[in-house]
Amino acid sequence: MRKVTIKAAEAMRHGYNMTSGNTRVVSDGNIMKLHGNTIAIYDRVEGLLTLRDSGWRSATTKERLNGVLMSFGAHKFIAQRAGVWYVLTPGGLEPEELWQGNLTVEAQ
Repeated sequence: MRKVTIKAAEAMRHGYNMTSGNTRVVSDGNIMKLHGNTIAIYDRVEGLLTLRDSGWRSATTKERLNGVLMSFGAHKFIAQRAGVWYVLTPGGLEPEELWQGNLTVEAQ
């Protein structure tokens, strides 16, 4: 995982803004943007993390989303097989889901 992904995910988790290249965390760490597109929103009041690809299923988008999931301890990750994205749990404890463009999980 790239350093910028780790830094951005940590900024989001700890609630501070940061900018590095094509990635920004804004609004006191509640929103992550990639190339100006919102890809992650953290609702601190409800404790919910909403991820979306904003129509860009790129390797960088997937990496940033996985960085956020890992930083928040969500026990899920996004994988790709034959160009199709899936939501998986480590160890295959839950059935895989087809990625629908967005995902909301409880943040820990």
